[in-house]
Amino acid sequence: MALEYAILLPVLLLMILGALDVSRMIWLQVTLERAVEAAARCAAINELTCGSAAQTQDFAASQIFGTTIDAAAFVSASASCGISVTGTVPFTFIIPWVQTRKITLSAVACYPVP
Repeated sequence: MALEYAILLPVLLLMILGALDVSRMIWLQVTLERAVEAAARCAAINELTCGSAAQTQDFAASQIFGTTIDAAAFVSASASCGISVTGTVPFTFIIPWVQTRKITLSAVACYPVP
């Protein structure tokens, strides 16, 4: 019985770490998408809070919960669809055996100006 555990334990640990990494990546992507959507909406309808690009970037960074992302990771611009906000953040996997340990997550949202 100890032999079976010795064979299965590394595989089981790798699967658990992989599931944790994928969960972290999905959570960060969803959080980033939520932040850019909120910032695009704020820039389009609330000039007091998000009147400039810098204010919109700061607002987007404040919408991130559970981690800290610098305001420079967000870009706000006028587009044909209205106000567009783009967020880009690097993600590093915990598992050391992944070939590409760093990937870039990004999200774009556009909100029409009333």
